[in-house]
Amino acid sequence: MKKLLSLTLLFVAIFALSACGGDDELTELNVVFVPSRDAAEILDATEPLAELLKTELNDLGYNFDTINVTVSSDYAAAAEAARAGTADVVFLPGGTYVTYADGLVPILAAARDSLNKDFTVASQWNDGQPTLNITGSKDATTYRSIIIAGQSAKGRELAAIINGGGELTWADIEDAAFCTGGPTSSASYVYPNLWLDEEFGHAIEDMSNAVDAGGYGGSVSQIEAETCDIAALYGDARMHNPFSDGDIFQLTDVIAVTEPIANDGIQVGGHINVKLAEALQIAFMNLINDPANEAIFDIYSHSAYAPTTFVAYEGSRKVNGLEAILD
Repeated sequence: MKKLLSLTLLFVAIFALSACGGDDELTELNVVFVPSRDAAEILDATEPLAELLKTELNDLGYNFDTINVTVSSDYAAAAEAARAGTADVVFLPGGTYVTYADGLVPILAAARDSLNKDFTVASQWNDGQPTLNITGSKDATTYRSIIIAGQSAKGRELAAIINGGGELTWADIEDAAFCTGGPTSSASYVYPNLWLDEEFGHAIEDMSNAVDAGGYGGSVSQIEAETCDIAALYGDARMHNPFSDGDIFQLTDVIAVTEPIANDGIQVGGHINVKLAEALQIAFMNLINDPANEAIFDIYSHSAYAPTTFVAYEGSRKVNGLEAILD
């Protein structure tokens, strides 16, 4: 007998789900994936999902005649379909969700292991000890971008300000050699750019010594070589990109921490009622927790889900120029 996940896990989502509609008569469920990979490849990998989901929902009291799994032409089309009621369940990144939030309700986010460091204050990361996964936790539905400073003279100057309890100014940072990623990278460009705007009213393009390092490994290499003073990385990037000589955690310091970046997730259309949305949460968590279904969810590199709400998407709203809800 399958072990159903405790409903207490779902209470965090109830407030968001209260906006859902009340259609108890659905006999057909439409699940829509987005084409982040080739559509044929996605459909091939997810082919077993319809029957598996039907069985899970049947165990929870929802007997659907048909469950359709399709791939949309693009991200916006999936969101529009859910808003129009022609799609019931959609897989979307945070940026698309917030653009169409008036017709969507987030129920699950892809989850990874939490980190032992997830501080909003930069100096609290700087104890010289490694950032580590809390193995098996699988409850982190967001991650952070950090800006680190290396051993160059400028890097040490900025680190000293932060570790001494001070605050950076634009004059401190504007001429720093800054390793970033490409303009579509959330952790190495988009969210650091948001941080610069909120802190100083400036952008990466205003920094004359900013350079696209071609990836996180390139950024770390240039920090180690001292050809960059600072670099934008995801929170646990130093775990995966060590220095070739010396301990990266002892030789770098975090000087800035961004807004949380929401993981991709699963949303339902606003026409889906609360109880069905809860059943879908349980069903998808049961399915992804079964190793036999790994290939289905690996198409999006998902290995776990956790309940989520609109609150997790504040950073996405700001990045997309939308009004924040919690401010």
